[in-house]
Amino acid sequence: MLISIITGVAAGAIHVVGHADHFVVMAPLAIRHPRIAFRNGLAWGVGHSAGVLLLSTLAILLKDLAHIERMSSFAEFSVG
Repeated sequence: MLISIITGVAAGAIHVVGHADHFVVMAPLAIRHPRIAFRNGLAWGVGHSAGVLLLSTLAILLKDLAHIERMSSFAEFSVG
């Protein structure tokens, strides 16, 4: 379980730093109004984290009920 948590945190950190869309959205506001940008960034981060925590908690609780093969097929179909 700990390895999953560490992996999730690492993936989230790489996503934030590695994708320019996060910086492009906040940079203009941060230059003009750093405090407002900090509050918006904090709210953005808390919102993302809350969603991830909710979904991961549901996944852990329902893991024995899920049909992985069916979910995988659906996910591949949806992406395609």
